[in-house]
Amino acid sequence: MQISFFIPKKAKSLNTLMRQHWTERSKEKQAWGEHIFSEWMKYHRFVFIKPVKVLYLISNPTKCLRDKDNFIGGAKELITDYLKKTFITRDDAEWLQNIDVEFVKGNEGVRVIIEEVKE
Repeated sequence: MQISFFIPKKAKSLNTLMRQHWTERSKEKQAWGEHIFSEWMKYHRFVFIKPVKVLYLISNPTKCLRDKDNFIGGAKELITDYLKKTFITRDDAEWLQNIDVEFVKGNEGVRVIIEEVKE
């Protein structure tokens, strides 16, 4: 089983998030959480039972170099924690077997792809 959806918000690196005031960062996390919750409702509150792997396709209008591990940290802060509360509903250490980030050229946003791991 695979689920895919697009969040039309600019992905932020962990460095950028850590420089924000905690109230600003909290509002940012809430906005991402609302997008993820909305997508979860479109999938009729679907929950994965088996372990999953997650791919974040981060698209930007320009194809400049970016620090991949920094965006994994940012995605953890903004997206992965909310995925646990909705689609995955398990501790990410146990149920998330792989998280990867890829950069693509396109409209600004993040495509989230969640796929069950084949055993």
